[in-house]
Amino acid sequence: MRLGPLVKVACFVGTCLLGSWPETATGQTSVVTDLSQGWSRMATARPVDWSGAAVPDEGWRVTALTDSWHDQGLSGQTGFVWYRLRVTIPEALTRASSRAALLVGELTYGSYEIFADGRSIGGLAADDSPPFPRPRLIPLTAGVVDDGEVVLAIRVERSPSAVAAGGLQMAAFAGLLLGPADVLALRMEATRLSQSRHALGTLLFFVIALLVGLAHLFLYASRTAERAYLWFGLACLAFAVNALALSPWTAPFAVALGPPFRLSSASGHFAAALLLVFLYEAFGRRPRPLVAVYLASHVALGALVLLSPFRWVLISESPRFLWLLPGLALALGITFAELR
Repeated sequence: MRLGPLVKVACFVGTCLLGSWPETATGQTSVVTDLSQGWSRMATARPVDWSGAAVPDEGWRVTALTDSWHDQGLSGQTGFVWYRLRVTIPEALTRASSRAALLVGELTYGSYEIFADGRSIGGLAADDSPPFPRPRLIPLTAGVVDDGEVVLAIRVERSPSAVAAGGLQMAAFAGLLLGPADVLALRMEATRLSQSRHALGTLLFFVIALLVGLAHLFLYASRTAERAYLWFGLACLAFAVNALALSPWTAPFAVALGPPFRLSSASGHFAAALLLVFLYEAFGRRPRPLVAVYLASHVALGALVLLSPFRWVLISESPRFLWLLPGLALALGITFAELR
C-alpha cells in the first residue's frame, strides 16, 4: 500500500474542514421588540395596493415572517405576497430624542418594500437580492411613531427565477426587529463581524487549495509521467473556485446571481470528477465502465451549468447535488480498499 496518496487525501479533507470553519456566536442583549410573529398574509398574482391602515383583514392568514415558504403554502407561488401587522410603538421610542428603526433580516429569494400607514419607508430592490442578501436598517421618522401605533405592511415580489432558486424550507425572512436605531445598528454590525470571521475560513481554504493546486501543476510539469499530480492539482483549483464563487469575498463584484452561482455549481461537478480520477490514478486502478460514465456525467453537467438557461441551473440544483453522493461513496470505497 502506498501512503503518499492517502496523506494527500487526509490533507485535502483537512483543508475542507477549514473551509467550513464555524461562525462564532455573537449577540447583544438590548431592549428591542421582535416583530416576527402574528402577521396577516395574503398572496396575489396581480399588483394591488394593500399598504394602507384601513385594509380589512378578512380572509388573510396569520403567519410568522420566519415561517418557511413551504410552511406558508407558497412553495410555487409567484407574484406578490403581502404581510400586515398593527404595531404598538414603545413609549421610549416615541420621544423626540429617540430614533426608532426596523432591522429587517435577509429575505430568501425575492424583493420587498415596507410601508408604514401606507407610506413607503424602504425595502430591497430585485437588483439587490441574492446571491448576497443582507439585513437592512430602515429608520422610522417621527411622524410614523408619534401616535404610538402604526400599521406595517410588507409587499414581497417573487419572480419565477426566485421561486425556482429553491430555499423553500428556509425562513422567508430572517426576522424583523423594532428598536432604537443605534442599538439595532450595533446588532447588525455584530452579525456582519460574525459573518466576516466565517468568511476568513473560506478565504483561508481558497488560498490553501489554490497554492496546493498550483504546486502540484508545477510538479507535473517536471514529472509528466506522474499524472496524479495533474489531476490532484486541477481538483484543488476546482475546489478553490467552488469555495470562493458564492462567498462574501465576491460580493463587491457580483452584479447578479447567475455568474457566481454558475461558477460554484460547475466547479463542484468538475472537482468531483477530478478528485475521483486522481484517486484512481494515485492508487493505480482503472475505473470500470460505469464509473467512467459517472465521471463523464459530471463533466457534462459542469458544461451544462455554464451554458444552459439559468432557470434550468436553478431548478436542477437539488438533483445535481444528490448526484454527487455516489461520487462520495466511490471515493470512500477506493480509500478504504487501499487501507486494507
